Amino acid sequence: MTGYLTNTDLKNEDRCKYAAKQSGLNVRFRRHPMPKDPFDPEMENYFPEKFYGVYGSVYTNENPNVCHGVFWDYWYAWDRIVGR
Repeated sequence: MTGYLTNTDLKNEDRCKYAAKQSGLNVRFRRHPMPKDPFDPEMENYFPEKFYGVYGSVYTNENPNVCHGVFWDYWYAWDRIVGR
């Protein structure tokens, strides 16, 4: 499933790096929002230019058969692990 997973606050870059490292998945944080897919009707009212400087995105380089559940488990455990 090579592609974007979600947009997130720029402040979540370290969270993403931590979750990727701990999960062993090839997931990266990009400092720009997901681009608009002109062929996806659900993105009709999505305007990524409004999010520049506020949101980054989570991008995966994994194949479509890889479950990202462990990545998200570490993502959500971040606050507890770093003591926030």
